[in-house]
Amino acid sequence: MFVMKRTQKWSLQRHGDGPIWDLRKPDIDNLAKSLLDGLVAAGVMTDDNLVFDFRGVKFMCEKTGRPHARVALEWADRWGV
Repeated sequence: MFVMKRTQKWSLQRHGDGPIWDLRKPDIDNLAKSLLDGLVAAGVMTDDNLVFDFRGVKFMCEKTGRPHARVALEWADRWGV
């Protein structure tokens, strides 16, 4: 899950205080590529070609929230791969 910064325009409009879908750039596939490259650089995995399932959503954060990404990893050896 990618939580992006809420712009001032969206902060001023009446969309509530909670997170809302973010349809702006960057595209979610570019965010995913950056995230996977970062996981490889951090030594979490040896190569991003090991990923066989990826699900992502992109939101604007709550009015008082901070941008961030949430990642959940599950290793394939659990399934005997």
